[in-house]
Amino acid sequence: MINISSKAYLKIGLHTYKYPYEAVNGLLIKKNDPYKDSYDIIDVIPLFHQNLTLTAMLEIALTQIDVYCEQNDMVICGYYQANSSLNNNDPDLFALKIMDKILANFENPCLIIVNNTNLSLKTSSPYIDIYRFQDGKLKNISKENLNMFDQNSNTYLIRLLGINTQNTLIDFDNHLDNINNDWKNHDINNIILKSFS
Repeated sequence: MINISSKAYLKIGLHTYKYPYEAVNGLLIKKNDPYKDSYDIIDVIPLFHQNLTLTAMLEIALTQIDVYCEQNDMVICGYYQANSSLNNNDPDLFALKIMDKILANFENPCLIIVNNTNLSLKTSSPYIDIYRFQDGKLKNISKENLNMFDQNSNTYLIRLLGINTQNTLIDFDNHLDNINNDWKNHDINNIILKSFS
């Protein structure tokens, strides 16, 4: 069973909606708790929207995010990606390479692919597909294995889009353009927290 927090789920949606004609990606974060049986994705770090495959920029991002996670007793537990084409909802070669890299440091990572055909403001179904390694290969697992912390997350996404919250989301590309842009997205986190109040 994979549990995804509303904060993580909403930030994936906001990242995708901010750049609707671009592929976007990011990292999944969980608490560093090896004794806990459940798999709780508590946050995401948005990475790129311009060119997902720039290796040098990815290395810089991973180094900074690793340090941030270590300081906050968290760990990178997976990767998310939204492809640029509406009908392309499958992991690409780059996603597989990132997953192999994460697998070297985390035993059972999770891959989230945004299902663009489900990314509609009119549906209550989750707009993400979950992949896990089984027998050495990434396989799409049933949505029955996905537990949303809040079943109203799609409704909250509509609310956040209504006040243009997606435009304030900062990914690592934005940070590289201006280092004052905070890729940790404290402002977005606070907005999401208030939306649940």
